[in-house]
Amino acid sequence: MNLEETTLTSPSCSDLGLSAASLSFDNSPFSPRSQIPLPCFISCENGAVRKRNERERERVRCVNEGYARLRSHLPIKQRDKRISKVETLRQAIKYIQHLQNILKEKENEYRVNVLKAERADNDPSTCNGGRLRS
Repeated sequence: MNLEETTLTSPSCSDLGLSAASLSFDNSPFSPRSQIPLPCFISCENGAVRKRNERERERVRCVNEGYARLRSHLPIKQRDKRISKVETLRQAIKYIQHLQNILKEKENEYRVNVLKAERADNDPSTCNGGRLRS
């Protein structure tokens, strides 16, 4: 069968189980008063599609909650203005880098203090535990 020879026709009112007199053409076919049946892809969803859509809504809700939780831990100056997801990630990166720098500074201070203590322990002119070193 050649596709060029095939013609598609719309179903008639009798094919759809409607009388021509019952159709009101001044209403939208999407109106609740419309008696024109909608195609299945518009009017009905099977259970699998509904479940898939519900899973997607749940996933999006969880992602949004995650961003909200992340925002709550960031030092944001303007709490009244909601920032975008991208800006939230940028701010989180900056904040993590800031915290890493603080840790490096504290680690360096600790090392300096440990070295000073070791030098003081090895210095014969200082007291060691309340005793003079001989």
